[in-house]
Amino acid sequence: DYVSLHKETIDVFRPALKPLLYDESTINGEIRFEQVDTYGGVHLLYKRGLSGDGLKRTRITAPGEGLIVMPAWSPDGAHIVYRAILSQDRGEIRISDRAGNQTRVLAAEPATRDPISWAPDSRRIAFANNSTGDMNIHILDTTTGESTQLTNDPGMDRSPSWSADGSAVYFSSNRSGRDDIWSIGVETGRLDRVTNGGGCLFPAASPVGRQISWIVPGRGVAVHDIESGRTVVFDDPREVRFAPAWSPDGEFLAVTATDWGGSDVYLLGVRSGASLLLTKYASGDGMPSWETSNDEMVFVTNDDEDYGIWMLTGVEAYLDRLRTPQEWWTIPAE
Repeated sequence: DYVSLHKETIDVFRPALKPLLYDESTINGEIRFEQVDTYGGVHLLYKRGLSGDGLKRTRITAPGEGLIVMPAWSPDGAHIVYRAILSQDRGEIRISDRAGNQTRVLAAEPATRDPISWAPDSRRIAFANNSTGDMNIHILDTTTGESTQLTNDPGMDRSPSWSADGSAVYFSSNRSGRDDIWSIGVETGRLDRVTNGGGCLFPAASPVGRQISWIVPGRGVAVHDIESGRTVVFDDPREVRFAPAWSPDGEFLAVTATDWGGSDVYLLGVRSGASLLLTKYASGDGMPSWETSNDEMVFVTNDDEDYGIWMLTGVEAYLDRLRTPQEWWTIPAE
């Protein structure tokens, strides 16, 4: 009924073990397992599943819209913005309602695969744009279409993330000669450097304002406490890409990783550091963004070479496994 995988076992045998890690008890006659705990020397513990995984997938964007990347759900849950890559040089920023029924173009721009961030007012977005030859952060009012340039540096400023109070935007920049996290005041223009060690990409500010996360390539996901200045780097899952996405309550991160041989969405408990494989589809999934509740998110998936945005419902049950792992027992030593 149970299978335990130690870190060394996983490091050697992944991605060959991935077919075990589905929540459905049987697929094509093969037994599948669900993650239930992490404990001591046992890196991960899985239990044989007896029911479906409870996740529901619904497509948001229509097929054939182009290469769709970097969706971001507005804080009020009403709209989704995303980038459409039309060719090697041309791209668009688009906005749709939550069902994908009403879509319009907000801006035409060079093809860019970089995150978009909503302001807390669910009206403005921050994004990186290199139409002038330098990659800088811009702000766009999605209602009026008014656009302003927030940063102006010959370096590469990218991957913006709005602070919880709306006063500043965090971003990654190589303006010092290496990639670090900076912040800039939206009204004041004040620049502050958050990191000094280099190798820091894709910042994401917690919606409750206490923490910032970012990616450290080759190491994992960093979570930085603003008040104490303490930074913790979680090394599981491995091979993390793109910006982390905070849950609305600030307790979890959804990340894109190729830990098990293909691109999937993982959940990471910020307090415990425990992680959980969420999506397990052969298509390749990533770039998640949470809705106003912990139960729904949007993400990008590759459906027969057609990259589109899908909604995933039923996430809360997976978070419960990270909050309160199921009890299990071991045979006591005699």
